[in-house]
Amino acid sequence: MLKGFGVPASQLASPGSVGFSPDIAVPPRDVAAARRLLDEAGVVRPLTVDLDLREDRSADEIRRQLAEAGIEARLRPLPWGEALRRMRAGQALFYYGAMVADTGDAGDILDSALHTPTRRRVSASTTTSGTRAARSTGCCSRPDPPPRSSTGGTRCSGS
Repeated sequence: MLKGFGVPASQLASPGSVGFSPDIAVPPRDVAAARRLLDEAGVVRPLTVDLDLREDRSADEIRRQLAEAGIEARLRPLPWGEALRRMRAGQALFYYGAMVADTGDAGDILDSALHTPTRRRVSASTTTSGTRAARSTGCCSRPDPPPRSSTGGTRCSGS
């Protein structure tokens, strides 16, 4: 699978990045449970979905594994600009892609990719000195930076 570079993931953070926990095990693969959950949700199988991906990637293995659970993935390879446009417009409901934490901190990806898209959030950036500086985007009303958590990340208590 993936030319020998693919390994099962136990979490969104990858080994070697800040935020990875070696104590989290890879969950067991349970196709029967996946099918049961779809049945319990009233999903008529096969459930057909469009899977957007960059045209220079392959998602055949993903399509094969989804089919085992009763999900038919129609692959939609797109030029990167078109895929990005669809994602930003909220038109890509199912997307296969990859992100890299170039700082080695998984929080850099999680902050930007897995937040609720509202104005009430704090994003973080890494300064040249390697410290994280909070940039408020409407979450905190006080002029001073939000308090730092025990792990060094920035936390916002809201206003």
